[in-house]
Amino acid sequence: MKFRLYLVTFLIFLIVPSMLFADGSESGKITQIKIRSNNRISVWLDGTNFNDDCSGGAQWTMLETDDLFKEKLSLLYMAAASDETVKLTHLSSWGCGTWTSNRIAEITVQF
Repeated sequence: MKFRLYLVTFLIFLIVPSMLFADGSESGKITQIKIRSNNRISVWLDGTNFNDDCSGGAQWTMLETDDLFKEKLSLLYMAAASDETVKLTHLSSWGCGTWTSNRIAEITVQF
């Protein structure tokens, strides 16, 4: 019986912290793309800032080590050039990006 109690307690300690921070997204048109010297891209949108998880607010970042870096960057450039609305999604499991920004996990272009 004690084993079950310990197991349940252990599982609660694993699950609850992951629920404290939620995945989130922000939609809007791209107002700025900044290529930084430290192999990072920063993006700002004109939408409502999502800062539930990371305190960086309006800034979204992407690392060059991201497996889909080139594809994501191409999509961001295309959306900015055509003035399309994008949806950037942050996954709390990825943690915060540089400067406590939201890390870009997914990009959706809304036509």
